[in-house]
Amino acid sequence: MNFSGMMRWLKFLLIILIGFCVFVFLFSLFLPSVGHTERAGAIAAPLDTVMVRLTDVHHLARWMQGWSTDSVDQSLEFQFPGEGQPCFSWLHRGLSQRRGSFCITHIIPRRQVDYRMDMPGLPPITGHFVLAPALDGQHTWIKWTMDLHLGWWPWWKYYGVMLDRLVGPGMEHALGSLKADCEQADTMGYQIHRIPVPFHVILTCADTVLISEKYQALQRAYRALQQQLARDGLVQQAPVIAQYLPLHDSIVEIHVGIPVQPPIDADPAKLSARLPSWVHLLNMPAGGYVLVASQKGPASQIPGAYHALQRYLEKQHLQSPAGPWEQYLNHLPAHDTSLVEVKVYWPVY
Repeated sequence: MNFSGMMRWLKFLLIILIGFCVFVFLFSLFLPSVGHTERAGAIAAPLDTVMVRLTDVHHLARWMQGWSTDSVDQSLEFQFPGEGQPCFSWLHRGLSQRRGSFCITHIIPRRQVDYRMDMPGLPPITGHFVLAPALDGQHTWIKWTMDLHLGWWPWWKYYGVMLDRLVGPGMEHALGSLKADCEQADTMGYQIHRIPVPFHVILTCADTVLISEKYQALQRAYRALQQQLARDGLVQQAPVIAQYLPLHDSIVEIHVGIPVQPPIDADPAKLSARLPSWVHLLNMPAGGYVLVASQKGPASQIPGAYHALQRYLEKQHLQSPAGPWEQYLNHLPAHDTSLVEVKVYWPVY
């Protein structure tokens, strides 16, 4: 092909490219300049209880974690400006370093809360929460709207078309957490949240011991699993977890696990095959949820969190595919009087 022929082809491709860009721009003019999505639901709590959790930014920061990060973890940090300023900001110290701020802009008592959110790289977000009491006075209807102000840039308008698919599931997660938070009056004072399963691959082992020796067995199993981690090049992702299944009056089956992050290029089948027979690699199902309750104090008080979660399950008519497990955040208990910080998870669907 000679030079003039090549130039004709380049001009032809350039015309096509310009035409495509013009088409994309002209088509975007017919798209709305505000992206909108909303979610609604019912909460088994009086309107005043829900309103408090929408107007107190400390409550807001807690239950809205499901939208901002799609999970609840220790990498999320909140900052509050001080009294009289209904705002908070967040920073997720993960790989993406996500950050943002939230401010309440207007409140209509017992009816509506307006807000504004700002995040780097995104247009401003506004919205509101609308409340209405149910006829029985013990339930509240809530609608959460979110509007992304897109302007005239074509790429933001196309982003707005996908807004519901992108942020809708996160809004559902957060509303589930708000629902659990508002209904805590029937959970013995525990704060109960519904969150996605926080970890997905767990290195586990099991043993059968006397109930009086369960914490000694927990520590032995944890040390053995740590040694196995080192041998297989696995990285611990979260604190150790344990599940206790009563067998007889004085016997319990204990399952101990360490959430791990396998190597990116690891073959799960080969990784499981080279483990010793007493160790298993458990893969949690994707898309699952758990209820979580936190407990600080003597280990002997941990059953209180179990009872609270059980009552919540019964009231909400939820079903559980498996029993609860404990996660020890600071250190492992040595006996019932050990002071520990524990999260109790209960799988639900």
